[in-house]
Amino acid sequence: MAAELVRLAQRRLGEDLDLPIRRIRVLEIRPVRWPDSSLGCPLPGQTYTAVQIDGYRIVLVAGEREYIFHTDFDHALPCDPANEQLPEAE
Repeated sequence: MAAELVRLAQRRLGEDLDLPIRRIRVLEIRPVRWPDSSLGCPLPGQTYTAVQIDGYRIVLVAGEREYIFHTDFDHALPCDPANEQLPEAE
């Protein structure tokens, strides 16, 4: 499951940056239990459902820059570090 989500994040980043996937490497992947439907990346003015959602925090590197993605088991969403909220360690 994690490998599929990494590929999904790589495809999305590759499309956004117009880069081949082979030029995007994985720096970090770790399982996370998100506390709500924002997947740890809430947008200002939005309301989210308080429900625990299992997923991953994936950090990809393209060139010299790191890109963060938060996932559930179906989606890989880019997350601006300024909005990122990581749950406390269990």
